[in-house]
Parts: sequence; C-alpha cells; structure tokens
Amino acid sequence: MPTGASHQRSEASQLAAANARLAATLRLMEAERTRLLRQRRVHLVLLGLAISLPVHILILIWLANVRIERPAGEEGAGVEVTLAALPETPEEAAEETPLADVAMDAIEAVTSADQAAPALDPSSAVSELRAGDAGSLSIGGSEGTGGTGLGGGVAGTSFFGVGAKGTRFAYIVDMSGSMETNQKWTLARQELERSVESLPDFAYFHVVLFSYGAVVPDWQSGWNRARRLETLRLHRWLSNIAPAGGTEPGPAFFEVFALDVLPDVLYFMTDGQIPSNTPMEVRRLNGRGKTVVINTIAFGDESGRDALRQIAEDSGGTYRFVSPGGF
Repeated sequence: MPTGASHQRSEASQLAAANARLAATLRLMEAERTRLLRQRRVHLVLLGLAISLPVHILILIWLANVRIERPAGEEGAGVEVTLAALPETPEEAAEETPLADVAMDAIEAVTSADQAAPALDPSSAVSELRAGDAGSLSIGGSEGTGGTGLGGGVAGTSFFGVGAKGTRFAYIVDMSGSMETNQKWTLARQELERSVESLPDFAYFHVVLFSYGAVVPDWQSGWNRARRLETLRLHRWLSNIAPAGGTEPGPAFFEVFALDVLPDVLYFMTDGQIPSNTPMEVRRLNGRGKTVVINTIAFGDESGRDALRQIAEDSGGTYRFVSPGGF
C-alpha cells in the first residue's frame, strides 16, 4: 500500500499534468485565433490591391495621354536637386534599421499565417517542408554540423551526436531528480547550450524542460532567434535550474505542439522510463499538420528505449543511447 506522502505526490503529479494540458489547450485555441486574424488581414490586403491596381493603371494611362501646353516664350523652371547627406558620425549610422532585420520581420509576418499549425481542426493541413529541408542525421561524437547554413537558408546543429538540419529547433530535456546523478544534468545543460549556440542567427530555438510538468524560461514566448543575446539568456536561466521531480514529458510535448509555427526538428532527451502511453500521445499531436522530425536520446539509462525508439520511428527521426561516462 502506498504511503500518505507518495499518494500526495501522485495526486500533485496528476494535478500538475492536468493543469499543463489545460494551459496547452488554451494556447492551441489562442494560436488558432491568431492564425485566423492574420489570414483575414492578408485577405483584406489582397482585396485592396485587386481594387486599387486597375484604378491606378487607368489613371496612369490617362496621364500619359494628357498634354499640357506651355505659354510661348516661357522658359522651363529650373529643377533643384537635394542630395541626402551621409551620417557624419558612427552614432548616426548606427540608428539606421538593419535591412536583414526588416526583411526577416516582414517575411515572418507574412508566412506565419500560412505555416501555423492547425490547433482546433485536425483535418486542416499545413504545407509540408520540401523533402530534404529538415530531418536528422545520426553522426558519431557530439560535434554539430556547425553554425552555418546548409544551403538555401537551412541551418544545421546536433544534440548528443544526432545531427539535423532545418530552421526551427525545439528541445525537450529531462530535469527530473535522477538527472543529479553522474553529473548528467551538468552534461545535458552544457550540450543543450552548445547545440543552440552552434545555430546561425537566422535560425530559431525553443526550450522546454520537464519533470512532473513543463518548465519554460520566464522570458520565452514562442520562438527565439539564435542570436548572442538569446543564447546568453538561456545560459543564465539554465545555470539556476536544479533537477527535481518525476519523469512526465506529456505537458512538454503539449507546449511544443502549441507553438504558432511547428518546429522542423524536435530533440527529446530523458534518462529514465516514461509513461507507456507517451508514443501514442505524441503520434496524435504530430498528426495535426506537417510531421515534425523527433530525435530521441536515452541518456545513461535505456529503460525507456522501446518508447523512445517508437517516437523516433513514427516521425522519421533517430534514436540514440548516450552514456554519460563516454560522452
């Protein structure tokens, strides 16, 4: 018979998981509402262009056929041209908005409505990435594919020796109490930071830790650009995390699949046995839009090997066992 303390912990675990699922469901509903609003704005813009473009064409044609007679003997008025002065100081030049940032923000605003994963209607489909644009490459050692694009604006990185390419990378990392043994948490934290830091600055990342429920950085709201400032914030946040609790990854998967744009690649790492229904739950979440490639890592303990292997196979990802002593 379970003791009173273990019974209370079990109830707390169930309550935390239920709360996390409810929060994730609300985020799914909010993401769907945002997608519909953006789609409506795009439709209104296209309608305005369809109406105004013919009118402007007619005006230009009319102006091209209009001749303005000038009185005889009147000289043409001089044209005054003013050249813009270049910035005199580095401070003035620094105030200009970088073209790369403007372009990326504009592309993100237009494409997010089309790429957003359907949240409430499983029958809706999201455009698949072209074959080869995202996936996993199992490689030896822990070296990544580097912080450079792999062609066509596609980034590359690795996590515990499993390489992958894409543009958006999500990480679900175990922070349960057992991660305190054999320096597993220190190694996992360092490998997570290295993986994110190896991304080029046009890529995006999203980090979720889990024990009894999902734990996310307080400053993280959606996707983070892989810039130096964001990677430093991630380092400071991870430095203050202490492993504790059980091994319940369900809420963390809900968190990732509630994002407005689904990741190209998802890394899932755990050091123990996970609930037996996790592969089925992940398969259901991953069937709502494009298939997210999920690479799974068993860290120091293969008790959850079958479930992790199933999650990877269902998504076209890679399963790997990693020993802390040999990593």
